[in-house]
Amino acid sequence: MKTPPLQKLKQRIIINIVVLPTFFVLLISSISGVFLFRYVQDEYENMAYDSVALNRANLEFSLDILSSDMRLLADDVHVNSFVSTGQNGALAQSKLSMAVASDPHLLGLSLYGLGSSIILGSTNVSGLPTLSQITSDSPIATFIESDETSGTFIRHQNIADNFNYASFDESYGIMSQLIKIIIDDVYRGLLLADLDTSYIYDTYFAYDRYETFPEVITFIRGNSGHLKMGSNLPFEPLLDETIGDQFAPIGTKYSGFQSGGSSFNIISIFSMSEQRRQLAIILLTIGLLDILLVIASIFVGKRMLHRIVAPLETIVSKMKQEKFSD
Repeated sequence: MKTPPLQKLKQRIIINIVVLPTFFVLLISSISGVFLFRYVQDEYENMAYDSVALNRANLEFSLDILSSDMRLLADDVHVNSFVSTGQNGALAQSKLSMAVASDPHLLGLSLYGLGSSIILGSTNVSGLPTLSQITSDSPIATFIESDETSGTFIRHQNIADNFNYASFDESYGIMSQLIKIIIDDVYRGLLLADLDTSYIYDTYFAYDRYETFPEVITFIRGNSGHLKMGSNLPFEPLLDETIGDQFAPIGTKYSGFQSGGSSFNIISIFSMSEQRRQLAIILLTIGLLDILLVIASIFVGKRMLHRIVAPLETIVSKMKQEKFSD
């Protein structure tokens, strides 16, 4: 059966005014959605890289300042006297304790001469290991034999038994700065600065203050393992995943990367919930715009269809009436 010309005209108007614009709206929004998805993901990853790099730089800058302060302490006349002769222990210990009290990075300080009995700690430290125990750790032994005069290490053994009158669990690990005591160009002993793990994590890697990163898990890892604290213990199984230097998924709920360095690595694991929330908002916005544009297209199409076709239908109707009247 042949389609009436007026019906063909209606179909063409519907296709041109409703169907084609709707198709292009959906096509453009789909392409835009893909580009926005990639853009948001790239921006999120770049912000993560920048945030971790900045926090790491702040930590390393603070460690450099601390190392300079420890060098001044290692060159102190009373510290040198104790290391060389075992005398002036009370004055040396007083200076160690004042240094600990004045810097929140420090958990405790200990002083070692080459003689087995020349050992001294700040007043808040007890159960000190011997110098031979400390230097039995391979990286530290390498440091002692090198020309370096200071170094930062992650240690999990031969740590003092107690800090601030509380026992210390070696499995949690500790970050330590070692300063060689040099007297008349000769190595005479070692100043060991043990740092407060909680203070380091809370000061330099507390991302909860950033709305973009509501949940970030950080691990500081050295040759012997990573530094533990209460907030990252539940997430240790994530370390079984392969974590490289590029931002990548870790399991199904997290993504992250590893930032390498000479003394330690920073492993940063980000919850994907915020990124997914941002993407969901974008997709929802695009979807709502699509719906509004489709509704507008249908509304405009119907109006134009009525304005174009209605007069023609009236003319056709009158022509039929005139024909029948003849």
